[in-house]
Amino acid sequence: MRELDTEGTSATLARDPARERRLVARLALRALWHSRYLVAGLCLLGLVFGLFQGLSKPNTYISQAKLLLRLGEREQITGESLLGASVSRESSPTIEDEIHMLYDEEVFLRVVKHIGPHRLLEVEDPRNADGPSTPLWVRAAHSIQAVLMSAGSRTGDLSRYKQEQLAVLATDALMKDTQIVAEDNSNVITVRTVSTSPGKVQYIAGLLLEAFIDRHRDQFSLDRYLPAYRKKHDDAKAAYDAAREALAAHVTETGFLDIETQRELLLTGIAEAGQTIAATRSRVQGLQRELELTRAAIEQQRETLTATKYAEFRDRLQTLSIEIPTGQVSVEAQEVELARLLGERDRLEASAKEQDTLGAEVERTGRLFREIAERLTKIEALAQIDVDGDTNLMPLQMPTLPLQKEGPKRMKLLVLGTAGGFAFGLLVAALRYLFDQKVRYAEQLERDFGVRVLAVVPRFELLSVDQRAPVRDAA
Repeated sequence: MRELDTEGTSATLARDPARERRLVARLALRALWHSRYLVAGLCLLGLVFGLFQGLSKPNTYISQAKLLLRLGEREQITGESLLGASVSRESSPTIEDEIHMLYDEEVFLRVVKHIGPHRLLEVEDPRNADGPSTPLWVRAAHSIQAVLMSAGSRTGDLSRYKQEQLAVLATDALMKDTQIVAEDNSNVITVRTVSTSPGKVQYIAGLLLEAFIDRHRDQFSLDRYLPAYRKKHDDAKAAYDAAREALAAHVTETGFLDIETQRELLLTGIAEAGQTIAATRSRVQGLQRELELTRAAIEQQRETLTATKYAEFRDRLQTLSIEIPTGQVSVEAQEVELARLLGERDRLEASAKEQDTLGAEVERTGRLFREIAERLTKIEALAQIDVDGDTNLMPLQMPTLPLQKEGPKRMKLLVLGTAGGFAFGLLVAALRYLFDQKVRYAEQLERDFGVRVLAVVPRFELLSVDQRAPVRDAA
């Protein structure tokens, strides 16, 4: 019968999950109630911790400035473009490239050296912002904050660092406190920096703007091209002058100033000399035939010739004997002249080839000299813009002077500290519930042992000796 009741009781409990949930809820609430002082203490501790965190952190202010980036000719000049090669637009620097360039450690180090590492790392005393109208409780909070900050400040003991180490620390802190971002779909760069006082953060932001502009100017300055291009210009001019001098010296040496005209004259002279030689040679040959015919006529007509006719033949023979050698001498002289003209023609042709070579060199060196001179003029004109201080990275918005502090978010810290303490208290209450092995309610017995509880003896407080006497008398 007992076994049957036990099974029935267990089955009843198993079929009643709502009762089981109520039991768990009662146990959990009991554990939470018994841990109420611990939870409240942890909440208070979290509140104090949040308050400590809020007061131990210095006030922070954000100054914002904006830069406008314009991509001009200077930003797109490369070694290849200076040589005349075309550069695709895709290879031009972008605003992301500009931001990466501005995040140069040397830029921030320049600002640190201008301000001084100690001044940059120094935390501003919040009491400096107190005025006659500042409430007393705010002054008290600032005093506590100043004490806590001096105890946990990052500038607590800078004397143990060397100057170089301080510069590195200050540069790292400045880079962490500075944000450089590009606005969407524009060439505007926003610069934000954080410091512990309004005036100081505005001053640092202004120095950063100047350093960024100088970095852009140095990066795209054309001064580094000028010495090399001036040397190229001088070398090209020297080569051009040397080529022209070589051509002039060759013309002076050969005397062939106008090749085409002189060639035409020489060819005409050669043709005329050839014709003259041919005519003279033909005349001499005719005289020689006449001489032979005259001699033959004298021999054939010797018997019948009269004295007068014989004298004519004899005079003619004498004339021919003089004219024939004279004609031969003339032919020889004309052949010598023709040979001279032919030699002059050969010299002219050789000189023409040499002049073509020297002329081509003059043209090549002249073209190179003019190109380099044109590029040098362009570089000097663009470099003059740098000298005048005009850059394509310019301030669009000067650094703002923040009137409201950015942090620390003390209310947020208080809420987070309290919430953290409360969560930790709940965790402790949960652990207390899980590890509690005592039987607190009759339902626990029924659940754990499967038996029905018939009655519960209430818990009585023990009476002291003085309290027991009236009870006995009443009995």
